[in-house]
Amino acid sequence: PFAYTIDEATLDTQVASASQVAAIQPSDVTTNTMTFVASTRDNDRYLVANVVAFPGWQITVDGKPADLVTVGGYVGVKLRPGVHTYRFSYATLGLRTGLILSGGAILVCLLWGIGVTVGPLVRSLTWLENRVRRYRQQKKGADNKNEQPGHLLLGHDS
Repeated sequence: PFAYTIDEATLDTQVASASQVAAIQPSDVTTNTMTFVASTRDNDRYLVANVVAFPGWQITVDGKPADLVTVGGYVGVKLRPGVHTYRFSYATLGLRTGLILSGGAILVCLLWGIGVTVGPLVRSLTWLENRVRRYRQQKKGADNKNEQPGHLLLGHDS
């Protein structure tokens, strides 16, 4: 079974008899949640899910947060008298923080990569622009003197 109910007196024993434990099936199961609808008249029973108690588990009763207990290494909750919906949910601790940090690191790497790739390109275009500007200025001066300025673009001196 996914879960069982057990009375408080049996929690301290190592072995429980079948009469002390009642199996219960979930009404809904997803990747990170298990929902059970359970009823009891007693105030001394626990609902125990067959899931190892690990940080990150939370429990809600009728949509409101409740206290999670560890029963024999498994997650559990004290049952409330009447019919109630118990939802066990798991959220990986630190997942959101890890995703934010990883996304920031990827962004930094992308920006650095763009800088490394585009920086030399911009510098080479600036160099070419300067070279063309000097060529035009020298051509303008050569036209005034009827000289051939072609050798100036290649960087040969007279």
